[in-house]
Amino acid sequence: MNSNPPSTILNVAPRTAVRGRLFFLAPRPSPLAPRAFTLVELLVVITIIGILIALLLPAVQAAREAARRLQCCNNLKQIGLAIHNFHDAQQALPPTRQACHHGTWANILWPYLEQDNAAMRWDPELSYHFQPIVNMTVQVAAYYCPSRRGPPQLSKTGDEDPWLGSGAPHHDGALCDYAVVVGDGRCGAWCQAINQQDTHWDYPPNYVPGSFAHAGPYYKRAGYTEPDFYGCRGDPANFNPLFDRNELPFSFKDVTDGLSNTLFVGEKHVPPDGFTHGSRGDSSAYNPDSLEVNARFAGPGFGLVRDPDWNDFSDWYSLYFGSYHPGICQFVFGDGRVDVLNVSINTTVLGYLATKAGGETIPGNAY
Repeated sequence: MNSNPPSTILNVAPRTAVRGRLFFLAPRPSPLAPRAFTLVELLVVITIIGILIALLLPAVQAAREAARRLQCCNNLKQIGLAIHNFHDAQQALPPTRQACHHGTWANILWPYLEQDNAAMRWDPELSYHFQPIVNMTVQVAAYYCPSRRGPPQLSKTGDEDPWLGSGAPHHDGALCDYAVVVGDGRCGAWCQAINQQDTHWDYPPNYVPGSFAHAGPYYKRAGYTEPDFYGCRGDPANFNPLFDRNELPFSFKDVTDGLSNTLFVGEKHVPPDGFTHGSRGDSSAYNPDSLEVNARFAGPGFGLVRDPDWNDFSDWYSLYFGSYHPGICQFVFGDGRVDVLNVSINTTVLGYLATKAGGETIPGNAY
C-alpha cells in the first residue's frame, strides 16, 4: 500500500517524469485570483489623479467665486430696492449720516431689509454712542460680501467718540462691506472756503455732488452767508440732545443726470489687515462719526482699488471703493440695477457716474 497520500490532499504540485527526471508542475493560477498593482502602475495612477485635481481645482474655485459674486450682486440689489422703498415712503433718499449723531443710512434702512424688530428697538432720543449695545450689533446678511466675509462681524476699534470729547468708550458694532457714493472727491466751493483742499465730504448738501449727504437741520454760522453746518438742539457734547427731525437732503428729482447714469452704492475697499478697525474704514456701520466708514468717493484721485491688499493711505482716510472680486467692482445704480465696473475704468468717467447733476455725457462703452 502506498503510504504517501495523494498530492491533491497535501496541496502538493503534481509530478511528472521527463527522461528519467522528476519535475514538479506549478499549479495553474485560478482565473478569478486578484492581480496586484505594481509600484509603477500605482505611481502613474497617482500622477493622473494629481493632474486631474490640478485641472479641476481652478474651475471649482471659479465656480465658487461666480456664486459669491452673484450673492454680492443680490446684496446690492436688496440695498438698492430698500433705498427705493425708503424713497417711496419718505419722498427722499436716506442720508449718509443722520442728525445729532443718531445713526447712518445702514440703520435707517432696517425696516426695508426685513429688520423691523431692530428698527423698533432703536431709541429715537439717543445718539449712536448711547444706544443699547444690542442695537449696535444688529447683523444684516445683505451688508456682507461673501467673497470677503460673512456675518457675524463686529468692530474691534474705532467706535469710541474721537471728535466731540464726550468720553463715550468703544463698543463693538456690526460691520458693512458697502458704502454710499457722495461724489467724485473734487473740492468744491465750500471745501475751499474752509481750507479743506482735498475733499468735499458730505455737508452742506448744496455743495455735495453725489446723491447722498449728511442730514440736517443746518445752521448759519457767524460770517457765513447761508446755512452750512449741521446741528441739533441741546448740548451735542454730552450726546444727549433734543433731536430735531432728520432733514433729508436729496430725492430722485435732484438726480438730473438720470438714475441709470448715477452710482448709489458700491463695494468699499478695506484691506484685510484693516478688518474690524475704524482707522482703516471698517468700524460700526451704524456709527455716524466717520464718513469713510459709510460713504466713499469715486473719480479722479479716487479710482477703484485694484489690489484688495492695498493699504497705503493715512488713518481715517480710506475713501476708496474696491472689491474682492478679481478685476471688477460692483455698484447699484439709481435705477436699482446692479452693474460691474472694471477696476481700470477711466477715473474721469468714474467721476461722471459718481455725480448726480453734472450734465456730463457718458459714452455707451465707457464701462
